[in-house]
Amino acid sequence: REKLRTVVIENVTKMLACSTAAFGSKEYRCSHADCTHHKYIHQTCKSRFCSSCGIKATERWIRKQQHVFP
Repeated sequence: REKLRTVVIENVTKMLACSTAAFGSKEYRCSHADCTHHKYIHQTCKSRFCSSCGIKATERWIRKQQHVFP
C-alpha cells in the first residue's frame, strides 16, 4: 500500500477548510452606531490546488502573461 506524501495531505486539508473559520475571519459592521448588522467573511486557503483559490491564481497569471505574449 502506498503512503500519501505529507504535502498532499496538507493541501487536501487546506482545501477542505477553505472559506471556513479555520483560516480566520474578518468581521464587518455597519458604520451607524445604532445598527446591529454585521457579517463575517472567512479567509481562504490560497492553495493553487484548491478549486476555488486555484482558479483565481490561474486567471491572475493569465492576465499577467497577456502582456508578455504578442
